[in-house]
Amino acid sequence: MNERHFRCTAPGCGHRIQVNSLMYSVEDMTDHLKDEHGWAEDTAFNQAYSLLPILTELLP
Repeated sequence: MNERHFRCTAPGCGHRIQVNSLMYSVEDMTDHLKDEHGWAEDTAFNQAYSLLPILTELLP
């Protein structure tokens, strides 16, 4: 199985998010930024949403 991941964009964080679908990947990244880095919901979502072009390239 060929798994696709991308790394958290927060400085110094090496957390990897698995890319299964665009919706779940944005949701997972938003949750990670909120829970692990204390980002506000809207800021975390905007950051995760801005990664859509990269996520699109990672999907098969």
